[in-house]
Amino acid sequence: MSLARHWLLLGGGEKRYQMMYNKDLVEIPVASLISPGSLVAVWCTNCESHVNALKTSVFPAWGLSYLGKWFWIKVTRSGKPVCSFSDPPGKQPFEQIIFGWKETKDRVLPLPPDGMVVVSVPSAIHSHKPPLSGDK
Repeated sequence: MSLARHWLLLGGGEKRYQMMYNKDLVEIPVASLISPGSLVAVWCTNCESHVNALKTSVFPAWGLSYLGKWFWIKVTRSGKPVCSFSDPPGKQPFEQIIFGWKETKDRVLPLPPDGMVVVSVPSAIHSHKPPLSGDK
């Protein structure tokens, strides 16, 4: 499942695409689209209020439990971060991937470990994310 819109970031620069509020995410009927054992990954900006909203309102509304967080470090072709690390709310060379799952006792596959790091060169396509499966 892919959401074609982006979160609303207050105080950000001019946006060229439609934005969503956290309350809009809560209203997506994800719970009716998934089954027990489903894993959901949400790419999230580095805004702590969005991460907290996922954990406390969005995931519960979707019938999910918070599972963990990964980081995507965006680097140049020479392996350097695409920008400097800075204090929030400044731009960062990374994004967060927040995992939730619909709990079940009959889990077939192992759950992803918390705290993993993905390092890759970003796509030239705006908001395009790297694959997480390890397959090419």
